[in-house]
Amino acid sequence: MAKATRPCPCCSTETLTFVAGSRKEVERYADWKIDHGALCDTCTAKKREQDSLNAAEEAADKGLPTLRGTEKQVAWAETIRAELLAIAEKLTTAITLVQAGNVDAARAAYRDVPVTWQPSDFYFRNLNVSEDQVPEAALAVCRFLAEQQDAGWWIDFRGASFEALVKHFHTQVLDVLKGAPSAREIAEEVAVKPERPISALTAEISLGKEVITVAYPEKSAAFLEVVKPLGYRFEWEVRAHRMRVHPTMGSIEDRAAELMHKLLGGGFIVSCQRTEVREKALAASYEPIYPRWMCMKVRGRMAGWLHVLTRDGLDLSDDLRPLKARSDYYCDNSWFVRPQHYATLLDMAEVHDFRLTDGAWQALKKAQVADEAALLAQSLPDAPSATANTREPDQVAPAGIDPELRDD
Repeated sequence: MAKATRPCPCCSTETLTFVAGSRKEVERYADWKIDHGALCDTCTAKKREQDSLNAAEEAADKGLPTLRGTEKQVAWAETIRAELLAIAEKLTTAITLVQAGNVDAARAAYRDVPVTWQPSDFYFRNLNVSEDQVPEAALAVCRFLAEQQDAGWWIDFRGASFEALVKHFHTQVLDVLKGAPSAREIAEEVAVKPERPISALTAEISLGKEVITVAYPEKSAAFLEVVKPLGYRFEWEVRAHRMRVHPTMGSIEDRAAELMHKLLGGGFIVSCQRTEVREKALAASYEPIYPRWMCMKVRGRMAGWLHVLTRDGLDLSDDLRPLKARSDYYCDNSWFVRPQHYATLLDMAEVHDFRLTDGAWQALKKAQVADEAALLAQSLPDAPSATANTREPDQVAPAGIDPELRDD
């Protein structure tokens, strides 16, 4: 075994000793411990005392209840409570954002929540808590956590996972949920009814970052006649129809508003939590999908090619076949063209009013720059050839020995 010593970074008087298997390993281990805040026993005790005082002051500022217990218990429990409540605060923020429909911000907030604290439906399944009530149940656990006053309780639950807290507070959580509205009740509050509904059931629309989900409680041919032409497909994992919104399809709010508008026109009761979507659907003010696009193919066999897509029946086969373009047989009037044909593609975009994605524009620009560089290289004069004979062509080497060099 090898040993290494380091002075305490705080007081510089005490010495810290580290042990490891080899000299190289112990030196690396000692440096790592110092970088991560290793202190001597005296400085560690002072730091713990100061952290406890800071946590107590912060708790008082937030209006948290005063902890009960011995002096040492309270000093230790203050830091434990501060750590757990900081995690609970992050979790509360993330759940609140989800309930408000701000999915992007919620996803970013969840990244700051430890994995052991991210609530799962599984935690509540054995407590007869429905999936719709999980967010409210998780918020209730966070509230009950902040109300604890016993210092010994905090010490017992130091480093506790969210699952352990759910099991501990399950009785109080169930009491709270008895009067809490379900997701179904909330959906009914924002449901929009047509003049003559064909059913009392509600189609629920929800929006993700790039995916729209629409769920209907029963099989319905009329429902399928509305959603399938729009591109929605049934997914067994979520028991609902979904559609991924690509950049060539406009904003996800416009596509959700279009779906809601057509479902209302088909006689369905529709609910959506997004106010913007409901307003656009009722006013039919959503932007339709633009039919003509050029975009960059970034995956699959045709990666690096330009995707020329038309949704309005425009036939470009005569223009594109001479460019050795390839047709997509799974989609009418969908072609893939190499960006080296930038001049023809740009002319076509101007004549037929195509829109270009940023990726397509960058690909065409890159191809143009490369082509111009190649033309410039072709216009340069030929480089001179290197030769060992530097004598002029009309010069002839003298034969024999120079008379001046002959011996007399």
